[in-house]
Amino acid sequence: MPSTTRESISEPVATGGHTIANLKDLMGLVREATIAALLLLFLFWPGTVKSILARAGVQSMDIGGLQLELQQSAEQTQKATSTVADLQKQLNTVNARLEQVSQSAAATPEVKQQIATLTQDLGKTQAQTKQVQNTLRDSLTAQKSLIERVNPAMAARIYVAPKE
Repeated sequence: MPSTTRESISEPVATGGHTIANLKDLMGLVREATIAALLLLFLFWPGTVKSILARAGVQSMDIGGLQLELQQSAEQTQKATSTVADLQKQLNTVNARLEQVSQSAAATPEVKQQIATLTQDLGKTQAQTKQVQNTLRDSLTAQKSLIERVNPAMAARIYVAPKE
């Protein structure tokens, strides 16, 4: 009867002419060769590797992995903040025009009531727009802070408007 000692259990099991141990060894060898090849690329052709990674959107590398470029996200947030500011100005203009119509002598009481309702709704929309603008500004500030850690020169191109 075969013994079930530790040595007999750990022996490779033959499957289809290849052993599991040989397959594990091969995978380990491939992994180690890939790491060695990447290190050699970084050592001998750092400029080429850097340009390839830059085109792929990689801004910097650390031990844990890649930090993807935050610049595009910050630019989109900056555009959204600008759009919300423009919308806020348009809402202010509409509100002023409603006030003018409401103050005119030709406005009937029903029209004045409708204008008052519209003005209230507009005020709520303006408050929501202001909240969105503040949230976007806070997000952009956080993104700029992260970018400053990675690339201070890039962070200088990002403008964060002061809070009103």
